[in-house]
Amino acid sequence: MTFSRNVGILAPSLLLAGCVSTNPHLPERTAEGLTRIEAKRADTVYAARGMTLAPYRRVMLDPVEIAFRHDWQTRHPEVTPQELARVRAEAAVLFREVFARELGEKGGYALSSETAADVLRVTASVVDLDISTPQADASASDRTYLLSPGEMKLVAELRDAQSGALLVRAVDRDRGRDSGDLRIVNHLTESAEVQKAFAMWAGLLRNALDAAKQPTPPSSQ
Repeated sequence: MTFSRNVGILAPSLLLAGCVSTNPHLPERTAEGLTRIEAKRADTVYAARGMTLAPYRRVMLDPVEIAFRHDWQTRHPEVTPQELARVRAEAAVLFREVFARELGEKGGYALSSETAADVLRVTASVVDLDISTPQADASASDRTYLLSPGEMKLVAELRDAQSGALLVRAVDRDRGRDSGDLRIVNHLTESAEVQKAFAMWAGLLRNALDAAKQPTPPSSQ
């Protein structure tokens, strides 16, 4: 398939500012040749020149990796490896459920398990998850978690499912980080903040796919 629009057209479709970022702390290009562009709704975005999301009507969502901060288990020895694995698995299932709802029910973009010309492949990881366990002596089934906004980050790659071509790489910390109070939940998946963050990230993708299908405004002479 061909990607006829340039990065200037891609930018508004991703709710970006549409210009190359001047932040000196990040490279302007990746090893794969993606170019960094200024983002309005995401922290860091790299995109392939000359691509568009317009052809995509379905989304292939790879299994989502959930990763705690590197020192989390050292700080929380009361949590067993089995419980940690359960929390990660529950969060991964919730992520997929929220994306399916936001993309499918609200956007009309069904999840697909097959490669085709209209399928966008999304590989996502939620990393740096950092929660505390106020009841250190509680059993795994009764343990509660203390969660504050902004304690997780999304790392996502968008690829053409058929060719495998890398189109976009984005990194974004939970946009709820500047508001809200600490919340205690019995299970991580019960947290309104976690669900809100997942829904926000799914909404960004849905909006980008929608925007890419809008007619291109005529250029002024």
